[in-house]
Parts: sequence; C-alpha cells; structure tokens
Amino acid sequence: MGRPHGPRSRRTHTDSRVSTDAAATALFAFGYPVSIVVILRFVPVVRERRMKWLVAHDLAVAAIVAGWALKGDRRAVAINASWLVAATVWYALGSRSSERRGS
Repeated sequence: MGRPHGPRSRRTHTDSRVSTDAAATALFAFGYPVSIVVILRFVPVVRERRMKWLVAHDLAVAAIVAGWALKGDRRAVAINASWLVAATVWYALGSRSSERRGS
C-alpha cells in the first residue's frame, strides 16, 4: 500500500539532460547560420524593407534564445534577446530615415 519507492518512469535526469542538449543543438544549428546570413546583409534588409528576411532573422534569433534558455545560460539569453529587440527596432525605424532622405 502506498506509493512505490524509486523512479516513476524509466527516464532519468541524465536522459532528459541529453534530450535538452539535443534540442538546444538543433535550435542552434538552425538559428546561427540563418541569423548570420541575414546579419551580414542587414543594412540592405533594412533599406530595401525585406520583410521575409527580417522574419527569417527573427525566427532564427528566437531559436538561439530558446536554445540558450534550454541550456540555462541567462546571460546568453539576455544578449541574444537584446539583439533581437535592437534589430527589430532598427528595421522599424529604418523606414523613417529613408523617408527623410527622400528615397
């Protein structure tokens, strides 16, 4: 009677850590290459209002933030989330500066 002693399932803490690491690695494998490609062309993305590129960038950086959150690295989460906000604001304000220049 009562509850059995021992683990409730076959999954151990180590197993969940491995799957968390694998998920974080998959998020990084998508996030870093995509975000770097867009960042290398970010000025034209802003100037030419390439919304699809911004969406790809934002999804990629969100994946990076999620990967670092899974790994428990708050500093990396804060740094990458800050870039996500800064890049989005840059894009949003980019149209104002091009309107002022008359382009």
